Amino acid sequence: MGPNHHSPSDLLQSPELNVWPVDAICSILPRCTSLSALAVVNCPEDVWGSIGPLLPASVASIHLGSVRAYMQWDWSAMPCYAALASVTSMELDSVWSPRMYKAVATLPGIRTLRRFFPPTLRDTHCAALRRAAAVEHAESMERVEIVGCMFRSPELAPRWREKCAEASHGAVRPGLFVLRTVDGTIAWEVFFEDWVDHLYWSSRQ
Repeated sequence: MGPNHHSPSDLLQSPELNVWPVDAICSILPRCTSLSALAVVNCPEDVWGSIGPLLPASVASIHLGSVRAYMQWDWSAMPCYAALASVTSMELDSVWSPRMYKAVATLPGIRTLRRFFPPTLRDTHCAALRRAAAVEHAESMERVEIVGCMFRSPELAPRWREKCAEASHGAVRPGLFVLRTVDGTIAWEVFFEDWVDHLYWSSRQ
C-alpha cells in the first residue's frame, strides 16, 4: 500500500500527499487471511492506528517506510503479533520510539530487523542506536541490520559505519548486528527489492 520506487519523488517524500482510503483498507484486510507479507509506504501514523489491529494473523513480514514520527502503536494488539518474523523500516527523517523498538526486538518469533538510516546520523539516530543496543533482544533474533543510504557520498561510508558501531556497542549478541551501505539515490528501490526478495524466499520455504 502506498507509492513504490517508480512513483514520482515528491510522492515518495511526503505522506501528506497520499489520500488513504482507510475505510476500504479496513474492509479488505480482514479478508486477506493468507496474507504473509505487507509493505506500507508513507503511511501517516494515525492511519496505521486504524489498520494495525486488523492485520491478518498470517502476516509474517512487514516493511514500513518512511518513518516520520516516533511511532508508538501497540504491536501486541495486532493479530499477527505471534507470527511476525521480519520487520524492515525506512527511518531517514525520524526514528522509532524506545518503546516501539523494544516491542519489535522482543516479538516472540522475530528473526530479522532491518532499519534504513540516512548518511548523516542525527542525534536522534545515534540515541536510537544506543537505546537499541541496551535492549535484550528475543532469543529467536538472527540479524539486526542497519542500512546506510549514502546519497552520492560513498566517502562517508567508513565514518558512518564507525559511528554506528560506536553507538551500537552494548548488549547485542556477537554476530547479530550488521552494518552495510547502499546508494541513497536508489534507496527506495533497494527497500522495495528487499521486500520482493523476502516474498521470493518466503514462497520457497
